[in-house]
Amino acid sequence: MLDLNAAIQNLLMNVLPPTVNVGTFPIFEMKNVVSANPGHMATPGTCCILGYHSGIFVGTNVQIYSPFDLDSSGAFGSGFTGSLSHEMAEAINNPLVFQANGNLTPSWGNIGQVQGACQNNFEVGDPLSPGNPPNDPTNSFSVVGGNGLTYNTQELAFYSWFFGTTSLGIGAGGKFSNNGTFSLSAYFCPPGTPQGGPY
Repeated sequence: MLDLNAAIQNLLMNVLPPTVNVGTFPIFEMKNVVSANPGHMATPGTCCILGYHSGIFVGTNVQIYSPFDLDSSGAFGSGFTGSLSHEMAEAINNPLVFQANGNLTPSWGNIGQVQGACQNNFEVGDPLSPGNPPNDPTNSFSVVGGNGLTYNTQELAFYSWFFGTTSLGIGAGGKFSNNGTFSLSAYFCPPGTPQGGPY
């Protein structure tokens, strides 16, 4: 059994320096490869993870990194870069997601990929992740590259959506996400104490 995260951390710490260091953001592309959590118990309920991000301390600095699936099969929708855009944005906003000192937010949930649960971290892609109807409000957008391929990118929630403020991170037209889906801030989670609205 392959522990993908342990293998990547070994590369970062023992094989790739000095080419890769805390001043770089290495990404690890896997073409048409998905993961499961836990990996030794791959079932429809644990699969499929198309990418993730994390960070490890190197002295007092943080080395961020992200493995992701470049899906050319179309099994997860058209386009190639939805998971990459999601994970890169989250790595920048919440690099230590799996550690106690991740960037915390007021608790939110029951939207996007966080269904039937609450989450309290600054994961800017999670509330707009596609594929979880009926609470699937995402409005992803596409960019045609110079190579003629169409790249679908993940819509992302702004700081203001998580913290219920318009003083920082609100978009044009008073929107709370970069493609205009969220026009209100998040509900507090568990339900019953509204901060704003899901969208």
